[in-house]
Amino acid sequence: MSRVRVHIGETPVKPGQTWDVNNTLNSPIGKLTARMTYTFVGDVVTDGRPSKKISFKGALSLEPLEAALVKMELKHGVLEGTYLFDNEKGRLVEQQSTVTMTIAINDATELKTVQTLKLGVRE
Repeated sequence: MSRVRVHIGETPVKPGQTWDVNNTLNSPIGKLTARMTYTFVGDVVTDGRPSKKISFKGALSLEPLEAALVKMELKHGVLEGTYLFDNEKGRLVEQQSTVTMTIAINDATELKTVQTLKLGVRE
């Protein structure tokens, strides 16, 4: 999860086809897992350029470290968004994602956060 990765199999996909991928990241507060479902939306034209669109949505979970100084519990976590891929150039041209989380800190404070990110590649 430290890089943009889209996991696609060896066989071609058709619009509407889905596939599941699980990613795990060990962090200073514990093991973060993302259980993602990707969907090939199909061909789109954005800003005059043809692209392949892939959407994604999944659940986030956290297995906290027992020895952590701050006890954190991820009560709710969802990651969703889209990728636009230029098939001719063989590269990602845009990523949009939103992560929504509710986190309990030291069994006392509850924090809800929504973060949206849009990344684009300039020509």
